Amino acid sequence: MLGKSYPPYRYRLTVEIDTPEGLRRGLSVIEVRTSVAGPYTIPNPGQVFTRIKGQAVAVDLPNGQTLFALLRSDWESQWADHVYSRLVPRPSQEEVKARSPDGKWNGDLDFDMWMERILALRGPQTVPRRWSLMGKDVSNWPMFVRFRDIRDPASVERVDPDDLKAAFGKGYRVRRIIAERTEDEVGGQTSTRLNKSFFQAWATQSKAALNNGALDNPYFQKLKGKLSRNDFIGE
Repeated sequence: MLGKSYPPYRYRLTVEIDTPEGLRRGLSVIEVRTSVAGPYTIPNPGQVFTRIKGQAVAVDLPNGQTLFALLRSDWESQWADHVYSRLVPRPSQEEVKARSPDGKWNGDLDFDMWMERILALRGPQTVPRRWSLMGKDVSNWPMFVRFRDIRDPASVERVDPDDLKAAFGKGYRVRRIIAERTEDEVGGQTSTRLNKSFFQAWATQSKAALNNGALDNPYFQKLKGKLSRNDFIGE
């Protein structure tokens, strides 16, 4: 069997930053497509696949810098694929059994019911700061970065979302992150802040490092070597 595809959905991701000159916002509209491999798919039957189209959120700050909330988190490369679905609880075993023809729990039905809830969720939803993953408390916010020189990919720096003042000074903090279903067109401001030539230069730097020592090159131990265009632009 070829598996199953679900209707795509779009959500607007808004990042609000308090600054000494008032509230600043950045937003991006992201589309998520979800599919599940069929039971006879090799090598992983039933595997869930997600794919996004969209951009990182760019927030312009009063000091002339731009803060980027990436499509990934510190621990999850597909953060933007999953953050909206995590706002919706999975159905309980009792709820699944109640809808199952034989009264038994069914994994396919469980996922179908969860997708129904995801597609039905409306209104602004505050993205929690933390999330429990298999009993472990992990970050549920994206990775934040800035560029010391917006023209130079090598100047990228990680920004602690819990301590913006360390990067930008007193009076800066993340107020909240909001996700909300929308029918707006996919898009954002990152592509206007970081253009095609910027990412070409980044790819050239990475390729040069790869050709000079492969992944053992110190370049790949630094943030600039761990990130790529995919963390800023999803297509």
